[in-house]
Formats: sequence, structure tokens, C-alpha cells
Amino acid sequence: MLNNMSTSKMGKDILSQPSCVSKLLSLLLEPKLSPKMILTIIQLCHSALPLMSLEGFSHINLPRWSL
Repeated sequence: MLNNMSTSKMGKDILSQPSCVSKLLSLLLEPKLSPKMILTIIQLCHSALPLMSLEGFSHINLPRWSL
């Protein structure tokens, strides 16, 4: 269902928002994600990034990555 989000107009509008991409990136830091969920998040990011405007990239909040 989530992967089909990028095919509808409303889904594309949602995915093109910097807040959505920020949330997807922060979800990748969750410690107990299944491999399928990680793949879904990466696929959504792959669909979302080309939809964003150049200005939108400056509004993405990158999560703190620490190992």
C-alpha cells in the first residue's frame, strides 16, 4: 500500500513535502525495523526525492546518525 502511494497525485504531493522525507529518514534510525520495512522506506525515499523542488531540499531535517 505504501509503495503505491507514489502513483497517485495525492501520494506524490505528500511525498514531495520536506517534512515527509524528513520523517522517512528518521524512521530508518528505528532499531527494530524489519528488512521489508527498511526496503519500503528506501523505496519511498527513492520516489520522493525526484518529486521535490530544489528549495525543498533545504528544508529537510536530517536526523542525527550515530553508531
